Amino acid sequence: MNWLNKSARTLIAASLCLAAGAANAGRACEETVVDPAKTQIAFDTAMTLGNVLDASGQKLVILARRGQDLEKYGVTFSHAAFAAREAGGWAIYHDLNVCGSALSKLFVQGLAEFLADDLISQDVAVVTPEPWLQDRLIQVLASKQEQFRMHESAYSAVAYPFALRYQNSNGWILETYARAASETLLPTRDEAQGWLKSQGYTPSIIELGTLTRLGARMFKANVAFDDQPAELRWAGKITASTGDSVLRFVAKNGIKQPGCTHGKFAEAVCLVKNQ
Repeated sequence: MNWLNKSARTLIAASLCLAAGAANAGRACEETVVDPAKTQIAFDTAMTLGNVLDASGQKLVILARRGQDLEKYGVTFSHAAFAAREAGGWAIYHDLNVCGSALSKLFVQGLAEFLADDLISQDVAVVTPEPWLQDRLIQVLASKQEQFRMHESAYSAVAYPFALRYQNSNGWILETYARAASETLLPTRDEAQGWLKSQGYTPSIIELGTLTRLGARMFKANVAFDDQPAELRWAGKITASTGDSVLRFVAKNGIKQPGCTHGKFAEAVCLVKNQ
């Protein structure tokens, strides 16, 4: 599928220049110059990933990327997104922090845009829900009203997964997944979080030093700890939804992919690298 021809590359590169000052995930809004080499790498990885997704025959998958280096906290993938097969290629549906502020917005992008957000690595993880759940998720994502039903614009990168005050990007993915996976399309975030808990969802537990925690709260608008349980907060620990925790949860009932590299994840997760 020739979905990254010269004209498309030019158009996407121009849109990336504009997006750099409008919706950088967790970073401040500022004028930036697009690095041609990094952009080319993103296009190449998008082509590789697009070919993998095309060959899978699936309608919808969940992707996770490495936007930040969180290995020292035991986390590999920081950010998850839905990828749906559409007429023009694969559309990425995800929630992004706006310019390092305390707000987030929902975005629909292409694969190249998803991979060109100044990532620390072009490694991508893919997990595939069961076919019936793919159909339910596509139904939900097809409606803007449905997309926003589980969205909370008050953003914290470390939002507690079982509270309503804030939401991080992975929280929107999980709560939307819960709505689609439930028998009756759960109508509220509270019910979606309850379903996740009842199904054994386990968020990531990250150990932070007290100074790190307090410093982040003082100097970053997109980080808040006041929704975290007090016993964890004062022990220098936080509980948050990460790309890793999304992969682990969805993989429990995902379609197994025996012919790929799984890394530390279950057999339903494939790791895709640009060769």
